[in-house]
Amino acid sequence: MIRAITLCVFLAALGSAFGQCTIAVPSTANVQNGGSLQVFTDDQFHWVCQFGSLSVTGNGNTVLVENLGLGVVSGNNNTVITKDPVTTIVGTDNTVYIVNAAAVNDQGTNTTIITCPAITFIYDDAPADGCAVSVGLAEQQEASFILFPNPVVNELTLIPGHAKLQRVRLYDTRGTLVLDRSTNLSNTLDVADLPAGLYMLMVDTDQGTLERRLVKDRGWVTNGG
Repeated sequence: MIRAITLCVFLAALGSAFGQCTIAVPSTANVQNGGSLQVFTDDQFHWVCQFGSLSVTGNGNTVLVENLGLGVVSGNNNTVITKDPVTTIVGTDNTVYIVNAAAVNDQGTNTTIITCPAITFIYDDAPADGCAVSVGLAEQQEASFILFPNPVVNELTLIPGHAKLQRVRLYDTRGTLVLDRSTNLSNTLDVADLPAGLYMLMVDTDQGTLERRLVKDRGWVTNGG
């Protein structure tokens, strides 16, 4: 049985407080920064970075998942707070905070799914060797960043608000760097030769790093004759 709850109140959770749409990453969090890992723990904090994959088996754990990260949790009384649209839960009395409740692969019993307008992590106390996103721009600056079209076929336009572009990187879903531009930068990026699929765009500016999920489309193919 799934209990779906809509949570519309944002609380700035500090320290080790959790269970909100906004949560602080604690200094004690175990970091999964790329690659795949399976762990057996109880009552631990886990932080899954972009392109990281973590399978947690145990009870009472809290798992924070960045965009393009994967968190699979088995056990009882665990909490998953995920920016990524997909997660899997197995066990009893677990709780998931996510933007789209329909994206949860719920294989458990008595799972509570709480939908948030957005998921926000606070990085003030996050481990220094943690996810690179911890050095990103403030949320108000993120909101001014314009990326279009998305999905894109040939040319992508980047408007980083009041910030100045310094470097643009594009990673595929395996974490492979497929595009890197740091010289002769402009507000347009030619992606016509990239295969169709899902990518993570990282934009370094003089005010920090922006990240966005990008979909590369095939476009229409016209055959002559």
